[in-house]
Amino acid sequence: MTTSSDDNLRRTPRTVFAAFAAIMALDILFVVLHLLIGEKFDIINLDQEGNLTAWYSSTKLLALAAMCFTIWSTERIAKVGKKWRLTVLWLLVAAVFLGLSMDETASIHERLARFVMQESYVGLDIRESVLDGDSTKDSFAWVLILSPIILSVTVFFFVFFYSRLFLSRTGYVPALIALSMFLIAVGMEATVYFTPSMSDWDANMLNKYKLGIALEETAEMMGSTLFLLAFWRYWRFLKESH
Repeated sequence: MTTSSDDNLRRTPRTVFAAFAAIMALDILFVVLHLLIGEKFDIINLDQEGNLTAWYSSTKLLALAAMCFTIWSTERIAKVGKKWRLTVLWLLVAAVFLGLSMDETASIHERLARFVMQESYVGLDIRESVLDGDSTKDSFAWVLILSPIILSVTVFFFVFFYSRLFLSRTGYVPALIALSMFLIAVGMEATVYFTPSMSDWDANMLNKYKLGIALEETAEMMGSTLFLLAFWRYWRFLKESH
């Protein structure tokens, strides 16, 4: 005999997938608006801080942190055997997305990069050896400065998601794609290392940079949306198997 909660669980996918489609459409809309009128209106410029697009991305990352907390709570109830002993690590995943959410609004990574570049010998070495002495690129050095953390989080996510999301299959693939998209976004940020001094950029170079920002933000926003989809699918798998 099925309960009303079971029926509700079966009816939710269509509504949820419609919601995810709407979020994806918003992701694309923000990118298109950035390309068309982003230079005129800072509120939708993907290269600006504290605007509508930054708050939108931050909200999604905060939702991911909340989703991870929900999964942690659900796993504790649905635990089966030894493989569930590390359920608490979902809280670490939640902390990562919470940190990313705060960073999205405060640009902590860029502020940290500027501080290191201006106040340490390490920063001076990076500027001279990687940035060709161009101090206007200091804020982009965060990729190098934070690379040990980025690598550690990537390995942790890959291993932990395999141990968890692979159980539901439908959640594992979106999570891998999402992780790849975040890494692509990070890699695209580092491409500025291979460009001429920013003071020498012409209109063509500026247009390429604008397009690069759009591609980078597209990867990041859609990556967070895919993470939401992956985590929801896994949470639903837990609810159905409980």
